[in-house]
This record gives sequence, C-alpha cells and structure tokens, in this order.
Amino acid sequence: METSTQFSIPRKKCNSLFISTFDLSAFKMIKTIKVSDDNFGSAGVFILEGMIQLQKLTIGVNSFTQAKYEWKYNKDRSFHILDCIKLETIEIGQFSFSDYSNTFELVNLPELRTLTIGREDSWSANFYYSSFKIQGNIFLTYLFRRSPKFGIYNSWLVCFH
Repeated sequence: METSTQFSIPRKKCNSLFISTFDLSAFKMIKTIKVSDDNFGSAGVFILEGMIQLQKLTIGVNSFTQAKYEWKYNKDRSFHILDCIKLETIEIGQFSFSDYSNTFELVNLPELRTLTIGREDSWSANFYYSSFKIQGNIFLTYLFRRSPKFGIYNSWLVCFH
C-alpha cells in the first residue's frame, strides 16, 4: 500500500460551515501541504503539530478567512505550527487568515528558512490583529512580512534558541 506524501486542495473547496478546525497532525508522513485559493473559510483553528516529514506549507489567497479581501477581529481564530522538525518553507497568500486575531505561533521548527506572508506590492491584511510568537530552534534566513500594511496592531515575540 502506497502512502501519499502530498496533501493538496484545489481552489474553492472545503468551505462547509461544519469545518471548524484544520488539523493534519495525525498524518505524520506528509511532506507537502498545498491549500489553493478560497478554502476553509469557516476553520477557526489551524494546527500542524509533530508532522515529522513536513517540508513545505503553501496557502493561497483568501483561505482560512471569512473576511475576503479585508480584515476582521475574531479572537477565537488561531494559527499554530509546532514541532515540525523538517519544515523549511511557509508561504501564505494575500488575505488568508485575515480574521485570525488570537495567536500566530511557530514553535520548534529547526529547518524553517523561509516565512513569506502576503504580497509585497499590495495590501494583504494577513493575521491583521494577531500576536506573533516565534520560538525554539528556528533559524530563519528569510523572514518577510510582505505588505507595509500587514497589520499595524501586530506585536512580535521572537525567541531563538
């Protein structure tokens, strides 16, 4: 039996009101996660924990948000990536997670080198009201908050060990 190492969702799928959490943590062997544009609008919690083979996460435009092309405050929505020891790249498209207002948390990602959020040349609003927590064995060589309007209310807590 073959084991798939890729998880991919095409554009405008998985928008049921009954999907409240996105958690692939049980699928330890996945290497690549790609969620295209306009997906998981109702998912208020995003969590990837202990995915020992995960190398790349890509999220398209307007995914994981109910605030399409804008931002909103919702303290019940949070983002967590924890203990994914091979994760090298996180890319998040414009307006995705724009109403995630609780926590943006990256913990113990020793191979993480690239974190790209939003677009360089236009408004993005990703994690607009979120507090950022990045800690433990993370050695970013490229950290890019792309939009100058990324979220004026953001605070960053960065602890590298």
